[in-house]
Amino acid sequence: MKNLYLLAVLLIALQGCAGVSQPVAKIPLVQENLDSESLELVAKKSWSLLSEENVGSTISLKSQPARLGKLFFAANGKQCRQFYFEQDLVRIVCKDKYSEQWHFVKPVISEYVEISMQE
Repeated sequence: MKNLYLLAVLLIALQGCAGVSQPVAKIPLVQENLDSESLELVAKKSWSLLSEENVGSTISLKSQPARLGKLFFAANGKQCRQFYFEQDLVRIVCKDKYSEQWHFVKPVISEYVEISMQE
């Protein structure tokens, strides 16, 4: 009898949670089909450097020295790389999936903070 009572309470609680409305974004958060004309391309001479140079190396991007950060894969499957301008301003470039072209990613958050899971 006690187990039946607990089961009934649990089912009522779960049913109540199902009725809570979920927040919905008013604008699309991801735009998959960007037209190539809206992307700011990285100079072709830097494409191979972005793919091959080590973290911490300095290359020229936008006619300014930039220190390379880590390579990573974005949620959309593109290979991307962080880089830092003076005052540690973080920017990101990504490689087109179907070509060797790299393009600058527009900043979409006001602050970038990387949290390390190591203690």
